[in-house]
Amino acid sequence: MSFENVYSISVILLFIIFITIVVTFYADYRKRSPQIAKVYELLKQQQLIRSDDYNIWEGLGFWGFGFRVTIISRLLNGKRVKLTQSRWLEPVPVKNALCDFDLTWINTYIMKNKIALIVFAVLLTLSFLHDI
Repeated sequence: MSFENVYSISVILLFIIFITIVVTFYADYRKRSPQIAKVYELLKQQQLIRSDDYNIWEGLGFWGFGFRVTIISRLLNGKRVKLTQSRWLEPVPVKNALCDFDLTWINTYIMKNKIALIVFAVLLTLSFLHDI
């Protein structure tokens, strides 16, 4: 096999992997969006976030879903999240509020996010290198 054939097959495989991951993101969005909405509703009821904070994220639909999941992931990992210049969302009260939710899937979602980013970066790099 020549270099061109190996290169082409590699790019096609990486592209298929990337598209598969994006499709699973959409499947996660469809399946998990009601659960994330309940999580944020509970956070609003306990006055940990304001309605206007969440409305912006929710209004973004599919794209906002990833952002909302990332915020929950950071909080579950013990990191603070900055909401505005003067307001922070602290992890301890959020962890206590979310103890009844099964959010184990969030780690898988974040890992898929990182893999998709790496695959996309490799595809982008390969596209620039091929032109040289």
